[in-house]
Amino acid sequence: MNKLFACILGVIFQLQATVCFTQTLKSPSRAIDSLKNILQHPVSDTDKVNTLNRLCVAFFDKNLGDSAMPYCLTAKTISENINYKKGLGSAYNLLANIYYYKGNYSKALENNLAALKIREALGDKKENS
Repeated sequence: MNKLFACILGVIFQLQATVCFTQTLKSPSRAIDSLKNILQHPVSDTDKVNTLNRLCVAFFDKNLGDSAMPYCLTAKTISENINYKKGLGSAYNLLANIYYYKGNYSKALENNLAALKIREALGDKKENS
């Protein structure tokens, strides 16, 4: 009886782990859909930049750097227009990651240095590490 109970319990744990793993794999898609939905509604410019940057991260998490690029560039442009330094630093950092994984190391370095300069000016030690 104890062996049967242990086997049943083992199967239940395996099923639960499989379901959790599957949900984790699906969550970036849900995040992308949710973030795109937010962009369909009127939000402040800083909220739009933050949402665009989060959308870049969601695409990047799914290894879709090319899909993330336009959102990063839009976040960068809006940040420059409204002088939103924190959003600009994040956009530069995300662009650097995309360029790095595409093998364009000079553009990656250029964007990383731009992000570092902005974050140092802001005193943002957390994001510099």
